[in-house]
Amino acid sequence: MGTAGHQELVILLRCFATAFGAGVPLVACLELLARQCQDRRLGVAFRQASQRLQSGQPLSKALRAQRILNDLQCRLIEISERTGSLHAALEKLAFNQEQLFQQELNLRRSLTLPALTLGACLLLVTIAPCLLFEGIFGFLRESQLPLPWPTRWVMALAGLFRQPGFWLVGLAGAAILGPRLQPRLQSLLGKLPLYSRLVRRRSLHRFTQSMGLMLELGMPLLESLELAGRSTGQAEFEQASHQVAELVKQGHSVPAALNQSPECFPASLVQAAQAGEECGRLPELLLRLCDLYELELELAIGALTRAAEPLILCLVGGIVGFTVVATMLPLVELLNRF
Repeated sequence: MGTAGHQELVILLRCFATAFGAGVPLVACLELLARQCQDRRLGVAFRQASQRLQSGQPLSKALRAQRILNDLQCRLIEISERTGSLHAALEKLAFNQEQLFQQELNLRRSLTLPALTLGACLLLVTIAPCLLFEGIFGFLRESQLPLPWPTRWVMALAGLFRQPGFWLVGLAGAAILGPRLQPRLQSLLGKLPLYSRLVRRRSLHRFTQSMGLMLELGMPLLESLELAGRSTGQAEFEQASHQVAELVKQGHSVPAALNQSPECFPASLVQAAQAGEECGRLPELLLRLCDLYELELELAIGALTRAAEPLILCLVGGIVGFTVVATMLPLVELLNRF
């Protein structure tokens, strides 16, 4: 019924953990969160979850029924209710969401300026021929000169961009086809070295963080593997995690199972899993490895940002140069005739 946004979920989980740790009863915590929600539907969901709690349902079932938290979070709360570690689970979930939200902010902050620069330059380059070169295009049409194909192409685009119907159809098409083209666009971006490295580090960070947190709170290993794969949001990692869980179910060790999917799980994760199994501290080592992947993720974001700036300049410069050359070619030919 209610689904919390990322930022609101961070605030709600932190408030929930703080209030419950201060001794506030669960029903009162949910009522407090319902009053704090800016989203009316989410507030109603918390009130209904409070009513379910008062009727005797456990907290995890009440939150899952209202779709306030995802499956992984509800499962962790369910396990912590059985083991009596609900406050610890809420604190870890709040800290986990804060880290993920900070990563999203860093990624958006790093890519916002290059994206805005590229969009503004492309818009300017698109509109400039229509406004600045219209007189030249009109003169070329009246001259009856044989125009080279770059000039004809630029003139056709300039005429198209002056039509309001073109922009209306373009906006409507983007709104309709955008969601369908997004997976294909992500697949194309995934082939770029820097972007694919960024996505892989982000997925590894989420995988190790989720799995370490679940194992630390007492979730079974097989279920932890499945849910950790889903938490990455990447179909490749989800499929690889399912394959690892099946191998472990057949009797393979975790390091041997992880080693069967080297495209998703690097040698560092396999070695950490092997060391964790041998010393019985797998959750702790996974969380420490998560910190390493977080550092690598920050470096990957920085590398992508630095690489984007010269690429944008080259792209915009190429478009400007092509437009100028296409406009000047027939003028030079006309001058050579005199």
